[in-house]
Amino acid sequence: MKKLLPIVLLIIGIGFGVGGMMMKEMLYPPEIEVKYSPREPDEVGPMVEVGEITANLRGGGMIKTEIVMEGVNSKSAKTMESRLVFVRDRVYQIFISHGYEDISSVAGQEDLRGEILEHVNEMLGDQVKQVLFSSLIFTR
Repeated sequence: MKKLLPIVLLIIGIGFGVGGMMMKEMLYPPEIEVKYSPREPDEVGPMVEVGEITANLRGGGMIKTEIVMEGVNSKSAKTMESRLVFVRDRVYQIFISHGYEDISSVAGQEDLRGEILEHVNEMLGDQVKQVLFSSLIFTR
């Protein structure tokens, strides 16, 4: 009987561990699932580097990122490059209007990407297909 007790306790412990993990997944599902659709290589538009931008965040903290924009067609690269200083300024203004809490989650970063895309397209006449972060660092 004494030899059977550790085996029974081990089985009960494993059961609690597995059950606990299953309950955690049911009660606290993953926050967001980022889905990327595969694209054919010939669909990629011209890429224009916006460069590195560093800004203070609202309420304290800092963000440092490198941004690349994908154009909608071959002519869009010239449009983007000719207004690059204005694009950088607009992105900077967007960054300083956000706080650390706004960008610290994956969903917040996707919202930030969408906001940048919206503002840049407003300036450039819908010449940007997507905004890509080639690096993104933020601190509190």
